[in-house]
Amino acid sequence: MYGTNSTYEAGQVSLSHRYSTNLSFNVSYWFSKSLDYLSSMTLAGASSQTLAGENDLAQNPFNLNAEHGPSLFDAKHRFVASGSWELPFGKNRRGSTGALIHGWQLNIVASANSGTPFTVYDSANVSLQPSNPPITGYFASRPDVIGDPNSGPHKVSQWMTRAAFLRLNPLTQAGQFENAGRKSCVALPLRM
Repeated sequence: MYGTNSTYEAGQVSLSHRYSTNLSFNVSYWFSKSLDYLSSMTLAGASSQTLAGENDLAQNPFNLNAEHGPSLFDAKHRFVASGSWELPFGKNRRGSTGALIHGWQLNIVASANSGTPFTVYDSANVSLQPSNPPITGYFASRPDVIGDPNSGPHKVSQWMTRAAFLRLNPLTQAGQFENAGRKSCVALPLRM
């Protein structure tokens, strides 16, 4: 039996203020880190659509400790700002008109967070592990990392540098496990 755990650590700062003009705002910032061995399972089965997540299978079933890494939903930075303005009309109205137009608010919420991590997989099954058709039908093989995958051109067409990865030869290196970690690459940065 294999035991597993997950951890979440965070710090938060929040500022709020309410003005006498029925205007209020709140600004919050989180700095956090979430680590686990498995964030989700992609269950397709007979369905044409997956139910949740991405392929989150162990590359080497004999070394599950190597699967410890950032959670699928880990976003190191998160910023949320909100504002509310109680509209000034209708305060002195009585009856049904007053009930309909009094107390309306205009609210806005904006949020941005850093990118979430993902795993780079190699479509060649160099490690010779079976696929999991009941789960996803994908192999869990990963490439070797020979550079920093998060330093790249940072363009929409190519976020990471492909030169950071080395594909093992399926013939001469068959049965070997690559060194790329689970969730070791980070997707697009701050997004709204």
